[in-house]
Amino acid sequence: MVEINHYENEEMEMKKIGLTGLTLILLVSFGSVVNAQDPQATADVTAEVIKALTISPATATATFGNVEEGTSPFLDPQGTAHTDPGTNMQVAVFTVDGEPSSLVNVNYTNGTLTDGSGNSITFTTQLSESADGTQGSSTDLASDGDITLDSDGYSLYVGGGLGDLTGQTTGSYSTANVGGSAVTITVSYN
Repeated sequence: MVEINHYENEEMEMKKIGLTGLTLILLVSFGSVVNAQDPQATADVTAEVIKALTISPATATATFGNVEEGTSPFLDPQGTAHTDPGTNMQVAVFTVDGEPSSLVNVNYTNGTLTDGSGNSITFTTQLSESADGTQGSSTDLASDGDITLDSDGYSLYVGGGLGDLTGQTTGSYSTANVGGSAVTITVSYN
């Protein structure tokens, strides 16, 4: 029979407790290390700052001058094919400027001219564009069309038609009169 000394038994129990405590300390330590090594990712952020897009002047005027009742005046934005011209006809001219070689979208609306007394005429907008600033060589641009800017800006010429004025009440009509609405041209980078 083997006899175990009471002190040896206590010493063995102390070793077991010491190993169990050491094991717990190691598990807690490694658990912290594992949490500190959670997967990570980074996102780089970049930006290219480009020149602000502008259209100037803020307001320009297309003028038909004096047109006769019963005609169908058309103000050619290219300046070459006016029909039923009035006196002192002139298209509105705008310059678009921004980052060279950028694609720019151009949107525009029709206008409503009124005489301030409830009579109105619809102005159907026609716009042409030119990179070299030459009206005669400009080309038609539909609303929601695109242009590519160059370093000297880009010219937009606004003309259009008043429709058939047969039976139209005579008077001074303008988009600036009460009830009128101006042609709006909006440009934005694509």
